[in-house]
Amino acid sequence: MIFKKMLLALFIITFTCTGFVNAQECKEDIYIPREVINHNKIDILFVQDTSKSMKEKKKDIIQNIESFIDSLPAQIDYNFAITLAHSKKSKWHKKIYKETRKNSSVLESSELTKEKIKKVLARRIERSKRDHHSDGGELGLYSLHKLLESDNISYLQSKNFMRDDASLAVIFLTDEQDICAVYPSGVVPVFDRHNREKKAFNKYCVDNSGNLLITPQAVLSRLQSIKGDKPFTINGILYTENSVIPNTKKRKDKEYEQGYGYLDLIELSGGTSIDISKSNYSEELSNVRKNTTSEFIVDQDFILSLSPVEFSSIKTYLNDSLAQHTYDEVLNKVTLSEVRPQETTAKVQYCEKIFEITTNLEEETTITGDTTNIEFVIEGSPDIIEIYQNGVLILTTSDPNINLPITLEDGENQIKIIIKKDDQEAIREYTIIKNIAPLLSYTISKSSGEIPFNAAIDLSSSSDDYGIKEYQIENSGQTYTNTTGLFNYTVQNAGDNIVTVRVVDTNDAITEENITLVGIDPNLPPVAKLTYTTQYVVAPINLNIDASQSFDTDGTITKYDLYVNNQLVTTSATPSFSYIVEASGIQNFYIIVTDDKAATSISEVNSLTSAQNQPPVSYFTLSHYSAQVNNIISINTEQSQDDESIQEFSVNWGDGTNQILTSTSVNKSYSAAGNYKIKLTVKDRQGLTSSKTQTITIKELNSAPIASFTQSHNFGNP
Repeated sequence: MIFKKMLLALFIITFTCTGFVNAQECKEDIYIPREVINHNKIDILFVQDTSKSMKEKKKDIIQNIESFIDSLPAQIDYNFAITLAHSKKSKWHKKIYKETRKNSSVLESSELTKEKIKKVLARRIERSKRDHHSDGGELGLYSLHKLLESDNISYLQSKNFMRDDASLAVIFLTDEQDICAVYPSGVVPVFDRHNREKKAFNKYCVDNSGNLLITPQAVLSRLQSIKGDKPFTINGILYTENSVIPNTKKRKDKEYEQGYGYLDLIELSGGTSIDISKSNYSEELSNVRKNTTSEFIVDQDFILSLSPVEFSSIKTYLNDSLAQHTYDEVLNKVTLSEVRPQETTAKVQYCEKIFEITTNLEEETTITGDTTNIEFVIEGSPDIIEIYQNGVLILTTSDPNINLPITLEDGENQIKIIIKKDDQEAIREYTIIKNIAPLLSYTISKSSGEIPFNAAIDLSSSSDDYGIKEYQIENSGQTYTNTTGLFNYTVQNAGDNIVTVRVVDTNDAITEENITLVGIDPNLPPVAKLTYTTQYVVAPINLNIDASQSFDTDGTITKYDLYVNNQLVTTSATPSFSYIVEASGIQNFYIIVTDDKAATSISEVNSLTSAQNQPPVSYFTLSHYSAQVNNIISINTEQSQDDESIQEFSVNWGDGTNQILTSTSVNKSYSAAGNYKIKLTVKDRQGLTSSKTQTITIKELNSAPIASFTQSHNFGNP
């Protein structure tokens, strides 16, 4: 446990002062921290630099230590000891120093008077022995580190020192840096001319590998492990900075230096560094004791002895620096605004109240708008009243009843009223803040869509100089409020939906704007229908497909997609398709239609069967197979067949004439007798043909009949 620097006991000085405002009673109260001694036992260990250069400082050191001893409270049990900053080769290594055998090593207040302790300490400091192995005795960190080794504590306690129930104050007495110190970067070391410091450093401060063993942290850790929860401080009387070090260029053996190493340990432990160049530092030594044995209570609140008090006259100071405060008029109490450090002296200056002032203003008032009225009623018969706005005089009057319209400037308006009577005056200061409406900023995730749809409305990027209190959205008389600015609004009605977005600042100023969210009725999908004229076809065939019965009740169809066997084969903007069926087998047809709002519909699947084309079958009959010249003979082709339809009937009559038949029954006569071969050729849609031949006998008139018949068939292409 390490106690920081603290100051003196509390006392209060109150006196009447006329320096603030003439003819007013004024006072100044001074508050100094109150000391409470928590530990009434203290061991004080001086670690003394015994080098030759210390000779000139010993007198001042002894005088200040004597003054320090005189200041020690009678209720404290204190023991003094000295250890020398020597090397291992010194007789006093790990020992408490004494100059003669007959005196005790430890000087105890329970056994000796203050005068005796002062006398012995002075003699020991003055007659301390030097150690040439440490340049006269400059191994302060090393010697303390070794003194506190665990196997040496029993020796110290046998001398009634390093007591378990006592606090501890270590005080280094030195005019140079410690030999084991590490110089800060940029600082050029100053060594003795015999190089004893370098030799001692290598021998006592580092191990064989050059690693530093004796460090401020190592010494502090050892002290912490020994003292545990008992308070201790590490301090030093030494050169605290280069600017106070005397010039030694003409003095060969005087290497006065800033106390590197010691200063590091003192800072690390939170102790006190005392400037050895000063002649009087007994008070600082006294503070070392107080930091080790005591705690200090400082007041934050001060009850004023005058009442009523002119609160504009109140001023508070910490160590003579102006400090902020608040004033409670009901309790007549001043409270420091910031935590008062323990080492500070507080002052409160104040004067009695001479005027009663009533106003419509608070200490800080916020107004939304460009103008306002300020009102004052003043009791106390003032001679002159002056009102200032932002440092500019805006009214001078003697009327104690004031109702003054003012135009506000942007931001803060500082209003000061000064009331004077004879040589007395009172001052009041107020702040009027002209509030500027907040800046509204928003984003909307979606401003239109089919209902219902969600729109995320974000007002969080809105801003205001004094802060935003809340965000609102309103629709159809319903208001929603939050402090995040994030809303999810559901649009349920078709058409324009007017939503008011609003931001309210901490002064209740409002900025709002109407936004329009457009709801669109939901789109009904179209209906797809597909028709064609046959269920069976012969491939290849150009198939006409009709989708004209498809429809869209709330729009128009903009696209027709024809799929055959699940493959898109064609796209059209019209409902009519022409598709060539080339393969045989079952063909599955369907269409997908798309409306003007991208909705789609699929038709039922329609199937048809396609087969490869077969040649037609030619067949005919004759009304007579034997006839006379010029007799009428009829040919009938109805029994000819095809897997689709016969496109052409062609007859070769056998008399050198050919005829394309336009009907299934045709008449023919021959003009000469003879046997004639009649050949019928039929052709289908794809050009395949088939033929049939029969012979007819034509006889002369009245000749006996002659029976004769031949028939042949020829299938395929002629």
